[in-house]
Amino acid sequence: MSRWLARAAAIIAVVLVGLAVYAIIEPVALFGYDGAALQRSLEDEAGNEYGKAKCKAQADGWLCYIETDPGSGFGAAYKLHSDDDGCWTARPVPYGKESPPDHRELSACVDLTDIIL
Repeated sequence: MSRWLARAAAIIAVVLVGLAVYAIIEPVALFGYDGAALQRSLEDEAGNEYGKAKCKAQADGWLCYIETDPGSGFGAAYKLHSDDDGCWTARPVPYGKESPPDHRELSACVDLTDIIL
């Protein structure tokens, strides 16, 4: 009986490790993503010179506002297009009188920390 339990425990451990690895490699496939995950991903990719972001769904993608300086309020916007895998490309769009200071296109993929934090 104890051999059977040991084998069952080993199988369960292998399945759990496999599931954890899959969650790290393909988190979007397991959990999906939303505007909050895209916001965190954009904040990470934009770097320290930018602050918080806020993304709103639109018919043709997402419109994301971002602080041009941390804590300064929204001062720039990006049009963000994402795919089913959670990978996205963001292009600067006019926001008020300003565009992002460096006018650079950003791209990245939503990762596990973007989804769970």
